[in-house]
Amino acid sequence: MSAPVKKYNFGSVQVAVFENEVGKGKEKFVSQSIVINKSYKDKDGKWKQSGSFKFSEIPLVILALQQALMEKYRREEIDTVDFEGE
Repeated sequence: MSAPVKKYNFGSVQVAVFENEVGKGKEKFVSQSIVINKSYKDKDGKWKQSGSFKFSEIPLVILALQQALMEKYRREEIDTVDFEGE
């Protein structure tokens, strides 16, 4: 996987935004996706990553997702934001 183009951190929660070029020829466009995870130390003090969250971490996940979405709105006109599948 390539490096994220942007990261949003709130506490132990991180949202990483990735971009991939999709399509062929003149039909190419950039598709964005996100990965949500958290960092924590295990019993041996080593840093680990997880995609599992406690209910108390939900507000941090929401804040990180909102930050990523607002940044997307700032970069594009709101009318041109494409929510695939809608």
